[in-house]
Amino acid sequence: MTKRQPIIEFTSTAQARACLREWQSRLFLADWIIDIQIGVEIPADAEGDGLGRIDVDYNRRCALITLAAMPETVESRIMRVSQEQVLVHELLHCKIGGIQADGSMEGQYYNAQQHALIEELSRSLVMAKYGVGAAWFNNLGWKGEGK
Repeated sequence: MTKRQPIIEFTSTAQARACLREWQSRLFLADWIIDIQIGVEIPADAEGDGLGRIDVDYNRRCALITLAAMPETVESRIMRVSQEQVLVHELLHCKIGGIQADGSMEGQYYNAQQHALIEELSRSLVMAKYGVGAAWFNNLGWKGEGK
């Protein structure tokens, strides 16, 4: 029997929405109104890595998650990319990302640290769901510990 793996790329909006609903429940966001779009081009001026973004209305507890199509260069990246992990990352912004610091150097540092924390948490949650180690995200081709 093949071990289940995180979803690298959603094959349909229905699959993405089913995964969204599962993670909403896992993250105690079931009372939020959240939808997802897949395969959408994310503007180059957007923050982050261009794989996902979220538009959140914290007052109304609703959000729209946009996931870009997987880049053709995904195999050449140092880190393995999973749309499921990107989805979890964007959902965590509903829980954690409500505070945006100003444009000062300190504010930019705070935002970068907050974003790094969300990235680590999203990977940790996906690792826990699938029982994979941190080495699963290594895309260099060598067999690291924890696989």
